Amino acid sequence: MADAMPNANESRNYPNFFLSLDITDTTVKANATEVQQRIASYIPNYAKYTEPESSLHITLALINLIDRAEISRCSTILTSMEPNLAELARDIPPLNLRGVGNFGEGTIFAKVQGSRRFFDFVTVLTESLQNGGIYIIRQNAIYTPHLTLVKCPRGMRGKASPETVAQCIRRLQDVEFGTQMLDSVHLYEMGRVNNRYRETAVITFY
Repeated sequence: MADAMPNANESRNYPNFFLSLDITDTTVKANATEVQQRIASYIPNYAKYTEPESSLHITLALINLIDRAEISRCSTILTSMEPNLAELARDIPPLNLRGVGNFGEGTIFAKVQGSRRFFDFVTVLTESLQNGGIYIIRQNAIYTPHLTLVKCPRGMRGKASPETVAQCIRRLQDVEFGTQMLDSVHLYEMGRVNNRYRETAVITFY
């Protein structure tokens, strides 16, 4: 395919881009780093797979874009939505991050407690992109906002037993991370360069 992305997956089952809210609150960043250190002490195999502080984010949606035309269209749609999304975002209280959860044995995340307005915001965002022909990947029936703390590559998943991960989660279930304002949405390409994801588009609300 002309202008196809090197990491494009035409089966559409694997995300190569994502939408996120960057973590800018310094308290959340500091607490996330401390919890990552605790996770590494409980599960040493996970120490090298913690999310760098510079790229901490709350995932809003996973996307598959197969060529540069789709990337351009996604960026254009996102930019066009800025006034409407900014209006919605101003009525959303800060997101509270408390406790940890996991997706299988490979991903551990901070839980995000969002208001109904926040979930409505995400719905407007994703449905508008879908209506514009952008492929949104839904890995779960219910959207789970989360701040990734540890994410193991596929080949390393299973290095910790489910029981070990569950014990780690229990130890951290009451951790308070802090709050984060919904102040922006970023479109990033998967894969970090110098501990940062490659930004394709961004809209800001404050």
